[in-house]
Amino acid sequence: MKNIIWQIQQEYNENTALRALPSKIKAQQWVDWLVDSLFPIRQTKPATELETQQLAQSLRELLLPLQVDIAPCDEIVFRFFEAIPLIYSQLQEDAQAAFDSDPAAHSLDEVIVAYPGFYATAVYRLANVLQKQQVPVLPRLLSEHAHSLTGIDIHPGASIGNRFFIDHGTGIVVGETTRIGDDVKLYQGVTLGALSVTKATAGNQRHPTLEDRVTI
Repeated sequence: MKNIIWQIQQEYNENTALRALPSKIKAQQWVDWLVDSLFPIRQTKPATELETQQLAQSLRELLLPLQVDIAPCDEIVFRFFEAIPLIYSQLQEDAQAAFDSDPAAHSLDEVIVAYPGFYATAVYRLANVLQKQQVPVLPRLLSEHAHSLTGIDIHPGASIGNRFFIDHGTGIVVGETTRIGDDVKLYQGVTLGALSVTKATAGNQRHPTLEDRVTI
């Protein structure tokens, strides 16, 4: 059995020239680390200043295998962390929207720690910054990690406004070209999917648009 697997690996390597990709495990660990750093209430122990500084280096290491041609890795890292204050502000509003909308929520801390919709939204907002910089693969690794943990599948290319609230969240799908306005609420089982799935429609909007203050 071991020899068979080794032969398959060798054949795969020869056919693909072993394309370099970021480590899936390291990408998952990094985004969890980042969300926990933004919201220390999620952590079992507070992050040290040195650990927080290492977040930038870890992102740089994830980008290096991709050999990104759009911009130097250091520029991408700088732009990403430059966007963090805005993302944090948006996530605070997302958490407040969940607390204000859900009679079962007893505190903001509960929303931040225990609501899968909040975590999925946080990872989406972080991955979306990388997606906008045309970083390949890595944004999808982050969004699929959130999907595996929460059952909520938000493509990093989607456009989502402020004060976004996902309640329960199981089985929610938000496609790549979905456009969502402000103060929108989604409940379990909602699929914002494409009318058709063909390569010819790549680059076109093929998913729904939800305007402000919509509940589905």
